[in-house]
Amino acid sequence: MGNTYTVPKRNIVLIGNTGNGKSSIGNMILRKTVFITKASANSVTTQCQRNENMVSKKQITVIDTPDFFDIEDGKEEEMKSEILRALIDCAEGIHTFIIVLKVGRFTKNEKKMVQQLLNSLTEDALKHTLILFTFGEQLEGQTIEEFVKTNSQLKELADKCGGRCHVIDKYWNRKKKEKQVEKILKTIDKMVEKYNCYSNDLLREVDKQIKKEIIAGLRDEEAKYTFYIAFLRWAARITTLVLVDAFLGARDEGVSELISDFRKFRKYCKNRSGSRSGSLCRKSHWGCF
Repeated sequence: MGNTYTVPKRNIVLIGNTGNGKSSIGNMILRKTVFITKASANSVTTQCQRNENMVSKKQITVIDTPDFFDIEDGKEEEMKSEILRALIDCAEGIHTFIIVLKVGRFTKNEKKMVQQLLNSLTEDALKHTLILFTFGEQLEGQTIEEFVKTNSQLKELADKCGGRCHVIDKYWNRKKKEKQVEKILKTIDKMVEKYNCYSNDLLREVDKQIKKEIIAGLRDEEAKYTFYIAFLRWAARITTLVLVDAFLGARDEGVSELISDFRKFRKYCKNRSGSRSGSLCRKSHWGCF
């Protein structure tokens, strides 16, 4: 028998503020227009969105996240729901976090996001992180390394990411953008070769629980939705920041307590209802939304 070839997978999570171009970056990496982009004062990415494509002989999955660190009043529960979607989409592991920042004036919101990332991303998560700067045309002759050095906070983040910085110029033609995507994918390959795939206690628990539902007889999409409903009900007990930190690894030391609490909560709900939480549907996200 011949050797079985397994297509390499790359799970990529985009993180960044509204207006930094995350959705455009997602389309560029996947080489097709699947994420909605729009010049607007309002965030286009208000929900966690997942798309995939074969690129350079790899199965690339891009997860475009909303702005986790800029939650509008009254929107905390909605944001919590989107973080849970991201957790479920990333349950098998993350090959890289791409932090999307704009070249130009370092705004108050970007300073806030960078500081929160420095607080939340663990050393292990940072080994799987790179920074991608958009609006590279504003460098005006500077190299990206020179630009990073102009702000101590930005330099600290870049240093902790191992100096892995890339830049995109909106005036580049398609061929040049594709060449830069190849460079980004090569950087990711080097990270995977050296550090493998990122995970943490919470992601592993999510993956374990979804697989339990599949073993019990549910299809993949149904298993994810069933778990999502149960997890969402439990998450009403904790804050959005706790979830974000657990997702990025900062609360690994307290995640075992969260997991234990979730298991007790789910057992209690099942005992009361006599069945799994949530009714199954078949729409868009996971075949259920």
